[in-house]
Amino acid sequence: MPYSLSVTGVTLLAAFALSITACYSKERNAVAASSTAVPVDAVRVRQENVPLVGDWVGTLDGFVNAQIQPQVSGYLVQQRYREGSPVGKDQILFQIDPRPFQAALDQAEAQVKQVKSQLAQAKTQRNLAQINLKRDTPLAQARAIAQSQLDNETQQGEQADAAVATAEAAVSAAEAALTTAKLNLGFTEVRSLVSGVAGQASMQVGNLVSPQSVLTSASQLDPIKVYFSISDAEYLALIDRVHAVGGNLQSLVQLYEARGGGWE
Repeated sequence: MPYSLSVTGVTLLAAFALSITACYSKERNAVAASSTAVPVDAVRVRQENVPLVGDWVGTLDGFVNAQIQPQVSGYLVQQRYREGSPVGKDQILFQIDPRPFQAALDQAEAQVKQVKSQLAQAKTQRNLAQINLKRDTPLAQARAIAQSQLDNETQQGEQADAAVATAEAAVSAAEAALTTAKLNLGFTEVRSLVSGVAGQASMQVGNLVSPQSVLTSASQLDPIKVYFSISDAEYLALIDRVHAVGGNLQSLVQLYEARGGGWE
C-alpha cells in the first residue's frame, strides 16, 4: 500500500513539471513574437506656409429672374420655346390669338381716316368763312352791307375755327387709339425680357390668359448670383485675409461645381 502511494506522487510531480515547462515555452514564444520589428512609414518634417481652405455649400440664383406675363388678354395658341433652353432678349416665347387685336387695329385705322376727312371738311368751312369775312369787312365799313351780316360772318368764322380745333383733337385721339391697337397686336407675341434660361411653362396652349397670368420665368445667368452661409468668425477671418493681401473678397473665393470641376 505505501508503494502504491509513492508511485502516484511521482506521477503527479512529473505532470506538474511538464505543465510548467509548457507554460514557459509559450511565454518565450510570445516574447519572441513581440520583439519582432514592425515596418513603419517615416516622413521628414519641414516648415512652410500652407493655405487655409474652407468649404461651403452655395446656391446659385439668376442675376435677374424675370416673370413673363402677357400685357393683353386672350387665348394661348402657341408655345415657341423649349423649357429649360437658352433664350435671347425679345425672343418670342408665346403667341396669343391675334385675330381680335388685328380687327381692333383695322377699326382704329378706319377711324383715323374718318376723322381726318372731317378735319379737312372743317378746314374748308373755315377757309370759306375767312374769305367771306375778308370780303365783307370793307363793304360793311362803307355801309354797302348791313353790319349784322358782317357780325353773322364773324360768328361763323369763330365757329369754323372751333370746328377745326375739335376735328384736330379727334384726329389726335384716333391716332392715339391706332397706336394702342398696334401695341396690343404686338403684345400678342409674348417676349422674353432678358437673355438667359427660360423656365417651365405654367400655362398651356388653349388657356385663357390675362395680364395677371404668369406664363413662365427667364433667369439671367451671366453674371450669376451665389448664396452661401458662413459663420461670423469665418467671415471676419476672410476680411482680415483680404486686408492682409490687399485684394478683394472675390479674389479669395473659388466656385466649384458639385461634380468637382471649377466654375468658369
